[in-house]
Amino acid sequence: MKLCRLIIECCFIAGICTIPLQAQYQSAGSVSYQHLLLDYDARSVGMAGASVAVPGNSIGVFANSALPASVKRMEALVGYQLVLDGVWGAPLGISRRFPGVGVITVALQGLTSGNIEVVEEGLDHEPLYTGRSAYDQYISSGISLSRAFLNNQLHAGITLRGLYRRLNASPETYSSKAIAFDLGVQYFLMSDRLVLGAVVRNAGMEVSSFVEGTTYPLPLMFEAGVSYVPRYLSSVRLALDVNKIRGEYAGFEPGLEVEIYPRVLFARFGYAFSQSDLSEQFKKFSGDQDENYQKSNWSTLCTGIGIRTGMQQVKIQVDIGLEFRVSWLPPSPVVSALVEF
Repeated sequence: MKLCRLIIECCFIAGICTIPLQAQYQSAGSVSYQHLLLDYDARSVGMAGASVAVPGNSIGVFANSALPASVKRMEALVGYQLVLDGVWGAPLGISRRFPGVGVITVALQGLTSGNIEVVEEGLDHEPLYTGRSAYDQYISSGISLSRAFLNNQLHAGITLRGLYRRLNASPETYSSKAIAFDLGVQYFLMSDRLVLGAVVRNAGMEVSSFVEGTTYPLPLMFEAGVSYVPRYLSSVRLALDVNKIRGEYAGFEPGLEVEIYPRVLFARFGYAFSQSDLSEQFKKFSGDQDENYQKSNWSTLCTGIGIRTGMQQVKIQVDIGLEFRVSWLPPSPVVSALVEF
């Protein structure tokens, strides 16, 4: 009975935390630590996730471990993402350059469901309010090393993470642990106007789980991207990422960043779609569309703005991203802030 109760409550809380993910990720119920698939960088969110080949700084470490290699001094980052009402996540980190070694970044990211009232099925399938509450929390802490090679033409980085999940289903509390690592590279061409990038994310395994002897794989992701600044349109950077998550459709993330005021104000736009969405669009053009088809990606059109400013030796960057999702989900705001000092 205790095991059955655990499974029911785990599914209940996991379902709350992965409602948005299930729209895009078919394997949301068969992999662990789905929060690793969320994008915590508002700049990346504004471009629909196109960030692997976009030059950046330490806040991009969650998308590509090579991005902090451009850090010159020390950077501190913080952010906030509202996934659903009561479900939110946040990153926190700091980067510093060490001569002869590279840039070391220590970062933390998490996701919480908040307190949720546990409702069971009563007589005649009526909801039975138990008076108990539960919450589900994910926490990831990691350390990254990134550095530049070939006269700053090649940036490479690696991240090692410890993952922890805590399920409080009063009066019991359960936990699971995992380890994961990321690898990322960026290659700069044509005076940095053309950038190629590639990453492997969430490679690792679950060390312990809620039920002894039962573990789930992590959401392993391969992603490659390219970004380009046209010679005669230097205020615009075009970007495209293509990714493949374990057990999922291939995803496409085209985006662009427009420099409205030089080095100060930026506008961003993007649109995310999957291989399945693309196939369905071709069917629509041929008159063979499925009227009941639902877009597989939970995010569609994305937009955002970025502001950079400075005071003496301190530089500040604030980015805001907004994801417009499938029709039954409200837009999701993401805010990132970075201070260089």
